[in-house]
Amino acid sequence: MDINMPRKDGLTATREIRALNRPDAVAVPILAMTASTFQEDRHRAAACGMSGFLPKPFDVVQL
Repeated sequence: MDINMPRKDGLTATREIRALNRPDAVAVPILAMTASTFQEDRHRAAACGMSGFLPKPFDVVQL
C-alpha cells in the first residue's frame, strides 16, 4: 500500500483495516510501498501495523 496516496494515505488505511472487528484483520499482510527511503517512514509504517516495507522501484523477487 502506498503510504502517500491522495485522500487516504496507506498509513491511515492500514490503521482502519487493523481496527476492523474481524478475526482476519490483524493477519492480512499489508506492505508499505513508497519512493521514500527515510528511516522515519519505515518506523511510521511499522507503527501503524504494516507487515513490511518495500522502497520503489521494486521487482517481483523483492515482493
